[in-house]
Order: sequence, then structure tokens, then C-alpha cells
Amino acid sequence: PQKAEYMPKFSWEEIKELLEKSISQGFEAELRLSFADKAQEYMLIIYEDGCSFGRCGRPEEQTIEWFDTLDALYAAEQVDGILLERDWGKISWMECLDFEMLGYWG
Repeated sequence: PQKAEYMPKFSWEEIKELLEKSISQGFEAELRLSFADKAQEYMLIIYEDGCSFGRCGRPEEQTIEWFDTLDALYAAEQVDGILLERDWGKISWMECLDFEMLGYWG
């Protein structure tokens, strides 16, 4: 997919609210992220019973960490040294087709 030239900046609180709203409507939203200081793309997914964060790419490069809550995920160090609590401002691009389909953005 083509990366958008400009993606509006959303705060963690706004994204968390949209993720929680999507799961309450039965959608396991997948938020794709890229960071200014990282070559890889990452994906945050919300499920009925928790959430995950991982590195995208070829199967041997992928990683997935599971968390009970979005707040726990936000406060924990992730793959490649990412700490969303500290690194949220380094997000250079994000995409969530589920949010677009649900009319949350885009």
C-alpha cells in the first residue's frame, strides 16, 4: 500500500478510544505504525480479551507480544526497544483500514 504523505497526529488517548470503540462494535482493529527512527513497520491489534504489538515483515522477522490491556502495552518496552509511552511522538505514519471502514477517520 502507498504510504500517505501526511497523517494527522493522534494522541495515544484518541487512538486508545478508537481501538476500544472498534472492539465494542466487533472489529479487531489493526493499527499499522512506522517510526521515524526505525526501518520496520509495526502493528497494534485489539482483541476481545487483550491486544498485541509486533514487527511486520517476512515471517522470520515478525514478532508478536501479547498484553491484557492497551495501557499495559503502552507502558511496556516492545520489540526493537520501542516504548510507546516514550516514543509516541516518533510515529511518522499510521494507518488503520478498520477505522476508515468504520468511518472513524479518512
